[in-house]
Amino acid sequence: MPETTLILVRHGATAANLTRPYRLQGLRPNSKLAPEGKRQAAALGQALASFPIAKVYASPLSRARATAEYVAAAHRLPVAIEKGVIEADVGKWTNLSWPDIEKRWPRECAAFHKAPERVGYLGGENLNDVRARVLPCIARLIARHEGEMIAVVSHGVVNRMLIAGWMKLPLKHSRQIPQDNAAYNVIEFHEGKAKVRTVNATAHLLRLVAA
Repeated sequence: MPETTLILVRHGATAANLTRPYRLQGLRPNSKLAPEGKRQAAALGQALASFPIAKVYASPLSRARATAEYVAAAHRLPVAIEKGVIEADVGKWTNLSWPDIEKRWPRECAAFHKAPERVGYLGGENLNDVRARVLPCIARLIARHEGEMIAVVSHGVVNRMLIAGWMKLPLKHSRQIPQDNAAYNVIEFHEGKAKVRTVNATAHLLRLVAA
């Protein structure tokens, strides 16, 4: 069985990502890329231009779709929308920072941090919920593109959960895996087994920092 390669991307930055402390987004609001996020996405597109990408998929949320357009443009490909890789539903904590959440819901917040795989974002999903919908989606895409390289533009929670699973890490540790805006990860699949080759590649963003 030929090897399939997945380029797993996190979208460029939105205003909520750039705010300090940052605010949780999840499914709502459907944030657009900030100007900085557009620059990040453009740099990402340039970095992946030489990769033999056969298909580009994206979460239906605006920030992921816009990022994917930069990747697809370099390959003259359309962007295919994949609902299965949409960001986690963070429920009542949408558009709030962690300090705000800890102040308003100290007990629920502590329970989430202790066991996010079982205790969800208040009124939203837990990490097992996310895994249950995302893993079958990725498996379908890998099977569909046997022997090819594909790019999937998704979100921080989704990407961390996937990488943790492929690296055999407990889901509760997934939140420690770095996923910068417009970073990419490289995962190879052979005979149904995933091998994580690169995590959180960001060298293409360094010139933006220098500027």
